[in-house]
Amino acid sequence: MVHRLAPEARTDLDDIAYYTATESGNIGIAERLISAITERFYLLSEYPFLGRARDADLGGGRRSYAVGGLRHYLSAG
Repeated sequence: MVHRLAPEARTDLDDIAYYTATESGNIGIAERLISAITERFYLLSEYPFLGRARDADLGGGRRSYAVGGLRHYLSAG
């Protein structure tokens, strides 16, 4: 299954990467976190019922799957 990122999601990923690199002082950590988040997009597109239903806060048919790191983020699809 294919996924696409909304412009807002791309901006969020950029902001997360910048924040993580700035706070950690290590671009590699930021790159690994963004990679982990984007891997969840593929996982959610392949297994669309994985994760938690987020109908109430993200809209009908949306789900999320937590991603750990310096902070916790959610990949939503």
